Formats: sequence, structure tokens, C-alpha cells
Amino acid sequence: MGNQNIAVGKPSPASKKSNTLLYVGVAALIIAIIGYSLSMGVFNSNSGYYGQNVSKSEMRALYAIANNQTLASIVGTSAYSGLNPSAYIKRPNLTSLNSSGVPVMLYVGAEYCPFCAATRWPIVLTLMRFGNLTGLQYSASSSTDTDPNTPTFSFVGSSYSSNYLRLKAFEVQNRTYGSLMQLPPDLGAIYNKYSNGIPFLDFGNKYIESGSLISPMQFDGKDWGTITAALQNTNTTISQSVIGAANIYTAQICEIINNSAPVCAQPYVRAAASDFLS
Repeated sequence: MGNQNIAVGKPSPASKKSNTLLYVGVAALIIAIIGYSLSMGVFNSNSGYYGQNVSKSEMRALYAIANNQTLASIVGTSAYSGLNPSAYIKRPNLTSLNSSGVPVMLYVGAEYCPFCAATRWPIVLTLMRFGNLTGLQYSASSSTDTDPNTPTFSFVGSSYSSNYLRLKAFEVQNRTYGSLMQLPPDLGAIYNKYSNGIPFLDFGNKYIESGSLISPMQFDGKDWGTITAALQNTNTTISQSVIGAANIYTAQICEIINNSAPVCAQPYVRAAASDFLS
């Protein structure tokens, strides 16, 4: 069989234009799909981490941030850029909440909740100032709620040991709004009476907070590593709001433990107590 010569002609101007328009159209469609997916929380490279234990390197970084007194002091309360604490912190006249004589911090939230997601960042830093937090898991808020897929952690399966404090943490629903953890009757009674929603925090029954001191909007488009890096820079909104809120939480805990932990002697803790708890 002889060789066949196939003539290849140059494309006409019309076909060039048609192909160019096709490529531009396809590119625009891809960009539109990605943009829509991002806005709807579907295109999320972080999803593989959900439910996994937080890495050792991340935990070390968080502990270092939590106990960096210079960082906490610079942020203090003057640089705090979160929401107004006086709108959320209440002082009920209740019997002390404790476990075998040790003050209890009660947290009630849900994995789907974006404001709970934001609140867990300063809670984690605060707890690390008083004890050892283990079993923390990567999580994110719901993909269908406001501020979808806000990077955060979950207290499901976690444990906390401290010489000063007992933690009672409950995630009552998961990321898809299914039931998760249930409060015991005594703590449920406190929550039902004093809560206006989640997140809900009770510091030994001396201070009760229903709502978040920071907004989840600042975490949009970020992952845990990006947020952790931002926490180390005092000039970022994330650092000022998260560490500022942690300083306020620290002052509340110091109040219920009679300032018995070393961190309670820090000037920024006393300033937070004077500014927001007096």
C-alpha cells in the first residue's frame, strides 16, 4: 500500500476567531464554576482534614502562640478588634459551678455554626494557658451556612487536664446539623435558662457569655496554617481579635480560680479584667 499524502491547510480567519471565542468561553466558564463553588463552599481543599486529629506541629504552634506573653501583651485589650464584650458577657447571681471543688468552664456549640467556629480559636488558646489540651480535631463550619467552611476545631473526642480548671465542652450538632453530643440535665438547665444561642460559655457560673466576641468573616478563604501564621503577627485583624478575645477569656478564668495560675499575674490579664469585667 502506497503512502498517502494528506494536505494540511491553514485555518481560515473565521475558524481562528471561532476557536479563540471558544477558548475564552471555556475559560470564563471554568472561572465561573470555581467562583461559584468557592462561594457555596463546595470547592474546598481542606475537607480531607475534617475529623482528623490536629497535627503535632500545629498544636506546638498554637501552644507557642498561647503562651507568648510578649504577643499577648502587645495585643492586650487596646489592640482588641473584636465585637463589644459588654454585649455578651453577663454576671448571673448563681452558685459556683465546679467539679469536686475545681471551677468548671462550660462550652456549648455546634460544628455547623460559623460563630462557634470563630470562637473556638480563642478558646483553644485560652485553655492552653492553663493546662493540656489533647485530641483536638480539625473541623469547619457548615458549607451551607453564612461564612461557609470557616476553618476551626472540634472538641469531639478531646480531653483537657489542668490543675486549675475543668472543661465541659459539648458540640451538640455536627456540620450537617445532625445530633452529636447531649448535655447532662444540670448543665442543660443552665444552658436553657441563660443562653440566647450558640456559642455559649459559662465561666464557673460567675460569667456567662452567649454569642461570639469575634466575627467569622475574617477567616474567609483561609486555612488553619494561614490563620496560625496570622496569629503570630500583632498587626493582623485575626491576631488582634483572636488573641484579644483569649485575653478576655483568660481574665474570666483567673477570676474564678482566684488568680492562682501564673498567667493571672500578667499585666494584660489584669487590664482585661479592669476593662471588661469590672
